[in-house]
Amino acid sequence: MSCQIKGIALINNVKEVRQLLFENSTLRPKWDLQEPGEIKNKFHISWSGNLVPESPEYITSILCLPLISLGKSNSGPDWTCILVGFSSGYLRCYTETGSLLLEEQLHNEPILNLKCQSLTSPRHTGDTGLSEEIHVIYESVVCILPGFPFFSTLRGCRNHLARVQANYSSDNAPSSGLTFKKLGLRDQDVANDCEVIGTTSVNTFDHLMTASICGGFNASYRSSAPQHNLVMATGKRPYVGFHFALEGGAAPVLSDVAIAMASSLANAIGKIGTAVPWFRASKSSIDKPKVPGTVQEPAEPMTCRFGLSDVMREGDSLVVSPNKTLGVISDAMGRVTLINNRRGLALRMWKGYRDAQCGWIEVTEDKRSKVSAKKRSSLFLVIYAPKKGIIDIWGVQTGSKITTFTASKNGRLLYVNYGLLGLNEIAPSFPNRPVYSCVFLDPLGGFKEILVPFHFALSSKNGKRARDIHLFKKLKTFIREEEFDDDKLILEVGKICKDLKTNEIRQQVLENLLSSRHIIPDVLLEVTEIFNEVLVDQEMESTTKSLVQLCAQIKHVVIFYKFLNSSVDKISDAEQDLPGVLLTSEREITRILKLAESLEELERTRVRFEGGFVDFISAFEFGYGQVTLKKNVSEDKKELISQLIYQNCLEGGSIDAWKSAAESSGLQGKVLMELALVYWLSKRPVDLEGQLKRFTRLVHGICEREAEDICVNYNEESIWWKDTREILMNSTKLLQALTAALACRSVAITLSATRDRQVKEDNGNDEGWENVSKDVCQFTLLIGNLEDIVILNLTLKKPKVDASTQFLALPFEKQEISLGNIISRGQGAISEIVAKWLSASGVDPLKLIDTTDVEFNPRVSSEPQKTEESKKDSQDSQDSNLQVSEAATKEDADSLGEILDKMAVLKRHFPYSLTSSVLLANLTWQYVMFWSKDVARLEVLEAALTVLRQIPMKSMRQGVCCLLWNIHIKKRMEAAGKLINKLGKLPKERLCTQDVGLSDLQTTIFLEHCVSFLDVFLDAEVLEEDKNAVVKAEELWEEHAGPQAFAALAINQIPGSYDLILLHLQLGYVLHMIAFFGIKFLKPMTSLFESVTSRYFFQDITDKFIFTWYHDDKRDGNRLDFLCRVITASMESIHQETTEDGVDSRQAVLWMSKCTVLASMWKIDLNDTETLAVNLLPIAGLRMMSFLSKSPDLLEEVSRISPALTQYLENLNLPGIVITSCSNENNIELIKKVSQYLPDTHNDYHYAQLMLDATFIYRG
Repeated sequence: MSCQIKGIALINNVKEVRQLLFENSTLRPKWDLQEPGEIKNKFHISWSGNLVPESPEYITSILCLPLISLGKSNSGPDWTCILVGFSSGYLRCYTETGSLLLEEQLHNEPILNLKCQSLTSPRHTGDTGLSEEIHVIYESVVCILPGFPFFSTLRGCRNHLARVQANYSSDNAPSSGLTFKKLGLRDQDVANDCEVIGTTSVNTFDHLMTASICGGFNASYRSSAPQHNLVMATGKRPYVGFHFALEGGAAPVLSDVAIAMASSLANAIGKIGTAVPWFRASKSSIDKPKVPGTVQEPAEPMTCRFGLSDVMREGDSLVVSPNKTLGVISDAMGRVTLINNRRGLALRMWKGYRDAQCGWIEVTEDKRSKVSAKKRSSLFLVIYAPKKGIIDIWGVQTGSKITTFTASKNGRLLYVNYGLLGLNEIAPSFPNRPVYSCVFLDPLGGFKEILVPFHFALSSKNGKRARDIHLFKKLKTFIREEEFDDDKLILEVGKICKDLKTNEIRQQVLENLLSSRHIIPDVLLEVTEIFNEVLVDQEMESTTKSLVQLCAQIKHVVIFYKFLNSSVDKISDAEQDLPGVLLTSEREITRILKLAESLEELERTRVRFEGGFVDFISAFEFGYGQVTLKKNVSEDKKELISQLIYQNCLEGGSIDAWKSAAESSGLQGKVLMELALVYWLSKRPVDLEGQLKRFTRLVHGICEREAEDICVNYNEESIWWKDTREILMNSTKLLQALTAALACRSVAITLSATRDRQVKEDNGNDEGWENVSKDVCQFTLLIGNLEDIVILNLTLKKPKVDASTQFLALPFEKQEISLGNIISRGQGAISEIVAKWLSASGVDPLKLIDTTDVEFNPRVSSEPQKTEESKKDSQDSQDSNLQVSEAATKEDADSLGEILDKMAVLKRHFPYSLTSSVLLANLTWQYVMFWSKDVARLEVLEAALTVLRQIPMKSMRQGVCCLLWNIHIKKRMEAAGKLINKLGKLPKERLCTQDVGLSDLQTTIFLEHCVSFLDVFLDAEVLEEDKNAVVKAEELWEEHAGPQAFAALAINQIPGSYDLILLHLQLGYVLHMIAFFGIKFLKPMTSLFESVTSRYFFQDITDKFIFTWYHDDKRDGNRLDFLCRVITASMESIHQETTEDGVDSRQAVLWMSKCTVLASMWKIDLNDTETLAVNLLPIAGLRMMSFLSKSPDLLEEVSRISPALTQYLENLNLPGIVITSCSNENNIELIKKVSQYLPDTHNDYHYAQLMLDATFIYRG
């Protein structure tokens, strides 16, 4: 990449601008979207006119100030203020539309130049940064306006102008007095231009040397050097002057002190004269002329401590660098001089630049260097020579000319060294630099930016690298932005790669091409050939060696890819039976093939390898050693790559040709083995028997080249095969994993036999022993385990639901299982998986209890193990049973029978994990976990309690109860209990939802389930001696650690306290009764229970504490009152549920039984028949009166009754009791019970007998 001049804007109407420039005009840029060319930014005339009509003064300088808005977050200017300097010494400020904002005459000389300094942050240690300042340059003075007060005044004037233009001019104009510092150039005869460098510090040695030279040996001096403001001026005598103003201001002159004292005294006398009239002077004597303005303010003189003297030379302009350390001066003799501003030295002088215009370009490094964390920056000097019509660019650091551009002789070089203004000394969050620092304006009105790359500031050694970097960027830009075909891509990439000089960039180019989505194989082959030709002649340094190896690896992999994409002739396999290839029995092969036929999963959609080469080449890690796979390659990408590598080979291609190409590819053997397994596991073979033979040969070909690393001692375990088994164990494609394990075992046996045979031949002895390697044993175990898991996976299909499965079924979820997943989940994995499947089947849990399980027949588990042959026979019979069950499913078998058949098959493979108690415990927990995700579905909790009640093993049941209570039930029941105890009743929905998480109706149902649960819990605590209370597991988890099984966790729970469970059961009854009937009972948790026991509510259920029961009349009275209110409420439900067919009293009977149970727990006497009879006697009388009142012969019936009974009945008055219509038989039965329970010594016994006699009278 080289220097360039790039167009950025155009003046729209150049002729009109030229005419108007004889007066004054303002141009404003606009973005022209209709412009067909690249330059869409155009300057249009926004205002034109005469700034000072009828005035002899003229414009000497002009400056545009971009002002930012303080209340906005954007990094662009809000408005532009135009500063204009006049020959009269006036400084005037205008808006973009020519409206005057402010004017001030700072000095009575023509203004030579206007310069600006924007706010910049310190760049390094010791740098103080720059503050905002405006510099107004006169012939003999320099006025410095601080930015903050000046820009604040401008904003105030602009706001006032807006009010005036809006016809709201009641406000007074803001004060226009400007704060500034005036510095005098007294030691400079002619000053054509100057620059304010800013605060400078002198080191102690220079300070002492200057004091000694100026004052001699006995001169007095300060111990530390003072701070100075440096102002550089160029002109004549001296050619360059370095003027210093002491920081803090000049010392006061004695005459000025006298004048100040006199003024203070006059003011004091004037105040006295106000109080004493005769002391006051006359008005005419007090009047004085106006105080002189800023024009007459004396300038603070500066000392020209040194300079560059040249009597014949006169400087025309001075331009300093952005950091103000360097400056360039153009003079009348056609020279340009480079000055060190801090040290006062002329560093360099260029000749032949008459009327030169200069500017600076600061370029920042694109990429951070490895050594420093900060980006480096570099300065370039731009010199425009109008007489020659050229623009030269010089490097300041290296001192050499970089390039020369041809330009018009009538142009103008514009240099902008400031950014946005009006920041109020607050450092911005963005770099405050000019957008375009150096711009060339040609006569046709075009604005062109001068661009210089950073690498031109570097030395020749680094220049090669920088040049290569930009070639690299050019390559990336070409690939990213341009349109090309394959030929153009090869040509352009080859052209750029031939120009590269450094190995570091060559390697970066290769790495970038490897990750590009536009790359093709021929491009990489072309690039590697180009680099190899160059690297052959170089010395083999470390970078060269690594690049040579990288090129070789890429070349071999690309050639391998082209081989894989080439057309391959199909080759027929030699006839060999599958058992002979897999080195196993015919029976095992038959069993595996039957499992494959039973597998009814959908075949996975084939993925086409689109954009194959990009995905293929970007997946590999190139470098030292062999080519490996990248660590972050996704599984889908691995499947695509494996499909490309192995599909043709397994579908009939030559395996020998493939082996030859794979060996020359440089791919690591482990990578080929992993991809082979990935491909086999990701596909569903159509011809399993044929493709399994080819796959075995392919694996043998891969492993044969790595035989030395694979084959270890027979009692050791090979890392190669261990990694292979790890892949197979973690695969969810279980049938493919099983067949791959068979192939790998066959290869392991073959390699071990070859190695042993070679060892025997070398040793010369043959003992007739055959070593069985540890890896072969491990593969045999893996095959058996995979076979079990395949059968399990066959079972886990969505179960059918019909009339035979009416239990609550949860939504079915497909479970992706693998052997590794099951082992990592611990010994309870099988139980959890099957329980989750059963939860979606809707099968009655009672049907799942199998009395032939191991837990019911402990003798089975203690029997000696079967022989290997008998195991195989049993296995074959099981598989035939599996086939039978599958066939039966297709007929009209109900869902329950299908599920039970599958469970019978599974229990043969997993007898310990699927015992009735373990299975039902896990099934219970599946329902509980589903309910915990949506507690409003209380029917799921009810189903969980139903399953819980059916667990045969009591120790297992009580353990599940403990877990369910502590994790899910206790906290929610406690919240409901506290809420009811606080309010005395169950509140409405809002409070219930807030505290319990359920509505009031749902809370009532939840409390009913709590009672059922505590009843099951209490029953489980009456433990019998469980001889088989041990949870066993299959051999699958031997030597594997994992989480504790749920069944083992449950059976190891500490049994709960019987008294505590009984206490919470009583509380559950109370809370449910209050919630169901809406009874209001104050503080039921304290008034109905002993104070000693109430504090044990919802504490640790396993605390062993025996409660002492004692008689308390108040408590017993509250309990009796509560039970009576519940009974009354339940009796009222009979009236509510009365139908035409009769009275429905089932609910009342149920609640009566609950009250009876609760009363027995509270030790309330249930056999007090006398009190019952006393309370029922008036009710029986009212029923008799009700019956008699409906009789058509009322008087006759009454006359037949005893007068004493008639008088008794008339005196009955039971408020609040409504007597419904009852049959005469029920009334007679009630009266019989009353006369039976009422003792003959009771006062009302006589009336009971009269009622009984009367019933016989009107019944007859």
